[in-house]
Amino acid sequence: MSAPEPTRLELTEALEGAVGHLRDRDRELRDTTERVVVARLMIYLDQELDELPNPKKFRLDMEYERAGTNPKAFAGSGPGRKSRRKIVPDLIYHQRLAQGDFANHLAIEVKARPGRWEDHDLAKLALLTGRARYAFVERRTLRLPGPSDSPTPPPDRDVVCLRRGFQPYTFGALLRLYEDKGFIHWVR
Repeated sequence: MSAPEPTRLELTEALEGAVGHLRDRDRELRDTTERVVVARLMIYLDQELDELPNPKKFRLDMEYERAGTNPKAFAGSGPGRKSRRKIVPDLIYHQRLAQGDFANHLAIEVKARPGRWEDHDLAKLALLTGRARYAFVERRTLRLPGPSDSPTPPPDRDVVCLRRGFQPYTFGALLRLYEDKGFIHWVR
């Protein structure tokens, strides 16, 4: 019998190890663009993930935007009649080209500096993991519904949700690299 796919605890340890290597070995990247930081982080995280059980042959990819052979996108509706919004997480740990259950294991968004896009990235992760049923689209950003909003997408607002047949990720993590402790925010 093969070992199960990596648990959240194992993924936490892998992320902490990769971020530790990034901070120790690549301090000069701190003031560069997020994309440069993510590319370097991917190298360290790939090494950490190689040490974990991986019976499903998950692979780590950067800005991968395919679900099987189709572009990965949220379905949209509302007055703006947006039919599709592309999904491009910073890093994902998944089965390439697979579309079945549990092919998507971990979606990661990275923030090198604090900024206004954190709520957008948290909303994206909540959708990708199935923790949220929809998100509002407001000036190109996503916002999760609040407690007073309907549990179903309202027809009179621009919203996005997972497309039919898209299998959610098991885990979603926002890495706040500007924080020393508690920099991993798991989407629940």
